[in-house]
Amino acid sequence: MSLNNGLIIEPRVPEDYVLGGAQSLRGVVLVPDGQWDKWLPEPEVQNKNGIEPSACVSFSLTNIVEIMERQEFNETNNYSDRFLATASGTTRQGNSLKAVAQTLKNKGCAEEKDLPFDASITTFEKFYAPIQSFIYTLALQFKAEFAFGYEYVNPTPDALMEALKYSPLQFTVYAWVQDADGLYYRPTGAQDGHATVCYGYKKNYYWLIYDSYDSGGVVLKKLRWDALPQQCQRVTLHRNVVVETAWTRFIAQLRALFNL
Repeated sequence: MSLNNGLIIEPRVPEDYVLGGAQSLRGVVLVPDGQWDKWLPEPEVQNKNGIEPSACVSFSLTNIVEIMERQEFNETNNYSDRFLATASGTTRQGNSLKAVAQTLKNKGCAEEKDLPFDASITTFEKFYAPIQSFIYTLALQFKAEFAFGYEYVNPTPDALMEALKYSPLQFTVYAWVQDADGLYYRPTGAQDGHATVCYGYKKNYYWLIYDSYDSGGVVLKKLRWDALPQQCQRVTLHRNVVVETAWTRFIAQLRALFNL
């Protein structure tokens, strides 16, 4: 049993990085208690304007980057979910965590103002309209400014709690059914079909979820402790040393040219 809201589970391969494995990202503990609630951005939901873009993987990853920028650099950038979903080749079946993360790593990401999901985007085809080449050029500013990395996290409570010290987690779920206590869970035999952000937990009770789906006005959800993700990633975000160059001047001129 599965309900797909935009997630494709891509099997891991031996060369993939895994937290605590032989191949793993380096990083420093940013939030020792693993609770990221103080840095959540304003909600941006994918289920609006009467369409379903199947872009939960992109929405959840841009949310994580925005949370980390707030925590690490005290900055409030807003990245375009449409850009990342389109550039990564998302289809009506969705996309995988790895494909979207690799796209962000290779191509960067435009800002929301450059490619917004606004009231004019009323069909799937409009959401995924071809991106103009100059927007791809603007997206490279993210890559110039930040070194972005990602790795899988084994879906055990100890590994997930450890990973939350380094970043919020891209966390797959079955969306959405509740038990008698109001906690969300995965029914027996069900498969995850949605990607969300895990931003904390209450040990042995629930995981705290920041969702891109507005469920009756609710985007902050509690996932039962035993509803462990079928796939999970954590990320790193390091700022590169950026000085004014011909490239940065070109980007400024490009923005001025297109009134961006």
